[in-house]
Amino acid sequence: MTKIDLSGLESRILGLLNPFKSRVSSSEVILPFLSLYVFRYLTSEQHSLFIPSSVDYLQILKNDNKKVTDKLYESLDKLRECYPQIWFNGNYIFDFSPPKNISDNEWGGLILWTLKHLKTIDIESMYYLDADVYPKLFQNIINHFFLEDFNFLPEHFSSPEIGKLMVELLKPSAGQKIYDPVCGTGGFLTSVISYLKNKGENPENIQILGREVNDKICRIARLNMMVHGVDISSIEFDDTLHSFYSDTDNRKFDVILADPPFSLKTKDLVGYQNNYGFKYKGLLPSNGRADFAFILHALDSINENGVIAIMIPEGVLFRGGAEGNLRRLLVENGNIDAVISLPQNSLRGTSVKAYILIMRESKPKSDIFFLDTDSVSTRKNVNNNLSKSVISKIVSAYESRESVDGFSAVVDDAKVINQHGKLLPSLYVKAIENDSDEKSLSEILNGQEKLEEKLLSLQKEMKRLISNCTIYDK
Repeated sequence: MTKIDLSGLESRILGLLNPFKSRVSSSEVILPFLSLYVFRYLTSEQHSLFIPSSVDYLQILKNDNKKVTDKLYESLDKLRECYPQIWFNGNYIFDFSPPKNISDNEWGGLILWTLKHLKTIDIESMYYLDADVYPKLFQNIINHFFLEDFNFLPEHFSSPEIGKLMVELLKPSAGQKIYDPVCGTGGFLTSVISYLKNKGENPENIQILGREVNDKICRIARLNMMVHGVDISSIEFDDTLHSFYSDTDNRKFDVILADPPFSLKTKDLVGYQNNYGFKYKGLLPSNGRADFAFILHALDSINENGVIAIMIPEGVLFRGGAEGNLRRLLVENGNIDAVISLPQNSLRGTSVKAYILIMRESKPKSDIFFLDTDSVSTRKNVNNNLSKSVISKIVSAYESRESVDGFSAVVDDAKVINQHGKLLPSLYVKAIENDSDEKSLSEILNGQEKLEEKLLSLQKEMKRLISNCTIYDK
C-alpha cells in the first residue's frame, strides 16, 4: 500500500467511480458507492463500533459477481443484530442493489471491483495522522456527487463552508441540544461535531436531531452519522412541515441550524393551523410558499435561551401580505437578531440570492444587526465558496456588532418597524460616499459601455444614409 495525503486518497477513491459513469447516473450510484465506502470503514478496525467477526471483508472478496451483493447483505444481517438502527423505513441504510438498467452480473462485477480497489487504498496510515480522515473523505465524496449532478437533489446544496460559517456564528457547546429540521445529508450537524472537536470538547456530550423527508438523502445522512461516530437514530425520516409532536418539552433546543428548500410550494398549511409550530400570534404563513412555515417551526422549537440560524431567499425579507405581517410581528416581538447577506452564487444549484437569518427567543438589546458581504467577496463565479478570510470577517463583524459604512449596520427595532418590517440589509447599511472628483473604475466602464453603444448607433445611421445616396460616375 502506498502512503498518500488526504487529497491523494480522495483522488484515488473518486477514480473508482469511472467504471460506473458510462453505465449508471450519479443519482443511481451515490448511495451504493457511499455504502461500499462505509462498509470499508466498518471493517477497518478504526472505529468505536463492535463489529461481529463474521462480518469479514476479505471473505466477501472471494465471491464471484453473482454472489457478492448477497454476501454483503448477509453481512448486514449479522451487523443488524448489534445495530438494529441500520434498518429503517423497510430497508437497510446501506444499498448494494443494482439499478434497473443494468444486469445483476454486471453490477456484481462493478461492486466486487470497487471493493477490491477500496481495500488497496491505504486510508489506515492517514488515520494515524488525522483521526477524522474517514468522515472528511465521506463529505468530500458527497461534495463531488453534488457538483456532478444536481438532478437528484430535492433543492440546492449548501457547501461545507456555509455550514462552518453558521456554526461559528452560533458557537454551540458541549451539553447542548442541536436540531436541523431539514438536515439533508447531515452536513450542518457534522459541522457542529467538527467545531466541538477543534475546541477540544467531546461531541458525544451533545444531543443531535436531524429530520429529512427524502428517503435516499436520509439514508446518506445516517451513513454520515455512522462515520462520525454519532448515533444514527439521531436522523429521523420525517416531513417537518406535516409531522408534529405533542411532547414539546423534549423538542426544545439550544441551537437550530437549517437550510430549508427556498419558497417550497405548498397548498395545505391551513389544514395544519392548529398543529405544533405553525401559528404565530394568531397568524399563519402564506399558503403558497413554505419559507415562513420553516421559520416559525424553528422559532417554536428553541428554548428560552435558544438561537437559530436559518438560510432564506431574498424574498422573505421584503414580501408583503401574510409574510409581511409575520415579519413585522417577529421584529416587534424581538425575535430577529441579525440578517447576513451571502455573496452571490454561494449556494450550489441555484442563483437565488441567499441570506442567513439569526433569531432568538429573547435577545439582550432591541436592535438588529445587518451585514452586507458584497464588499468582502469579489468572486462572482458560479460556485462562490466562502473563503476562510471571508468567514472570519463575517463572524468578527457579528461579534463586534458595529455599524461600518458599506458593510454593516446596527438598527433599532423601531426603525425597522417603521420600514414595515422589511429586513433587506441594503435598506440600512449606509453606502460609502465617494468625495473624490475621480471616477471609480465601475463608473468609467459604464461610461465606456454607453459610448460604445452610441458609436454603434451612429455607425448604423451612417450606413443607412450612405445606402440611400446615389453615386454618379464622372
